[in-house]
Amino acid sequence: MIAIAGLSPAIGLLVVATILVVAAAVKGTLGLGMPVFSVSLLGGLLDPHAVLALMVVPVLASNLWQALQSGYWRTACRRFWPMIVCFAIGTAIGGYWMARIDPARLLTILGVIAIAFALVNLIKPDLRLAARHRNWVGAVVGGSTGVVNGLSTVNGPPLLMYLVACGLDREEFVGAYGVIALAGAVPLAATYAYTGVFGATEAYWSTLALLPVFAGLWLGRRLRRHIQPEVFRRVLLVLLMLLGANLIRRGLYA
Repeated sequence: MIAIAGLSPAIGLLVVATILVVAAAVKGTLGLGMPVFSVSLLGGLLDPHAVLALMVVPVLASNLWQALQSGYWRTACRRFWPMIVCFAIGTAIGGYWMARIDPARLLTILGVIAIAFALVNLIKPDLRLAARHRNWVGAVVGGSTGVVNGLSTVNGPPLLMYLVACGLDREEFVGAYGVIALAGAVPLAATYAYTGVFGATEAYWSTLALLPVFAGLWLGRRLRRHIQPEVFRRVLLVLLMLLGANLIRRGLYA
């Protein structure tokens, strides 16, 4: 599950744990980015299907915690149910496709998603969405983003842009994102298990991954007090674009 070519099992385990700590520290510092950084960094070392399986439990646990902590989950379910339903369905479809995609092609897809994530977060378009359009736009965004979520465990840019366009305050934003992401994390795990990508061995390692992930989240929250978040964010997003380009290169020339 975590064997890295050319490295002993112990060193390979240490490398993977370190990457998970770094990716979770990014989320602890910026509030987003753990799946996309984990996938981008580990995608250059492990089989991409194994990388995505490794992220199942951390994604599920972190989104469950975020949804429950916000106290907004009931309101979010009522307000965003079209997006939630379509996001869950899209995730199941994407997860089913992911298991059948050639690893080289999957690397290319992950690279494109990483670059798109970085570009959207660098540009940060200022959008506003009229209330009368929120249900149908939410359904479209939810379905399409769900497919990407199933393919990569990454759901950031379109989902974040939609919630920003709805004009939510900070607490509503955090709560709504947690609920919607959780609605995708459950079918993600179920679909990966159904297709054989997420079996007993993968579940074991994915559960162990919670240890470095929570350590990284704690570290990120402490780092946030001592760095300039905007500068840090821009440096990380440029790095993410380079990582995405490398994944595309590996996928094209595998």
